[in-house]
Amino acid sequence: MAAAIIPLIGSAVAALGPMIPGIVQAVEGLFGSKTGPQKLATATTMVTAGATAAVAAGKITAVPDPSTIETMIETALATLKQPGAVPASPTATPAVKAPAIPASAGLKVTLTGVITS
Repeated sequence: MAAAIIPLIGSAVAALGPMIPGIVQAVEGLFGSKTGPQKLATATTMVTAGATAAVAAGKITAVPDPSTIETMIETALATLKQPGAVPASPTATPAVKAPAIPASAGLKVTLTGVITS
């Protein structure tokens, strides 16, 4: 059973991985000094929406489980913190530019909602 899951996770990482750093930066820019759990939940929702769109477009076969998505987000965040792309402390003012999310043919993500502070 585990052998069947490995290709699913691999294809999800390949399809979703390029968009995650942009999502992390966007969430950091939106929430600034908010707590990590709030930002992780928001980023997870955004990546899940992207994964759902990727499934609909035939890019991946299934939406990864939330723990896999959270691991992908945490990995991207750790990578971004190394060169200083996101603030290392929760009280720092984020210096985030508009995220550069690479376009993928046939993949369209529309996010709606209300941002509260």
